Amino acid sequence: EARRQNRHPHVSFELLDGPRLQVKSVSKVDVVFSYEVLYLLPPELVYSYFRDAHALLQPDGVFVFQLNLHPMTWKTHAARVVRNVLHRVGVRHWHGWPTAPEFRRYEYRQADVCRQLKSAGFQVVRVCGDSVKQTWFVARPDRQSH
Repeated sequence: EARRQNRHPHVSFELLDGPRLQVKSVSKVDVVFSYEVLYLLPPELVYSYFRDAHALLQPDGVFVFQLNLHPMTWKTHAARVVRNVLHRVGVRHWHGWPTAPEFRRYEYRQADVCRQLKSAGFQVVRVCGDSVKQTWFVARPDRQSH
């Protein structure tokens, strides 16, 4: 849908669904953007994506992403148990969400995310958002790491 509605010749979209951020259409990009997905991936994969995003970006590029930093509560854990049970009995969706055991939310903390970005070669420019469920990170390749 994004490709279909794109009216800008220098903007492209590429769907990635694997363990690496490997773009086929270009070698370097100006922006890597992610919304409403990273908190559903295990930390080791997210932190690997950080390194891949760094490799993809132009030296003056920017990495912008949203991450849910809300602490997990007993309700989150209880919903996961319910989804797992439903999946075992053949229910594939519950309240609009997949019930597959691998589909779950992971907990992230801002300090850990910033430390991993720095480890991947980024300088964190800004962390903002009006709630911990909508925390936005803006990072640029550290000049010393490129």
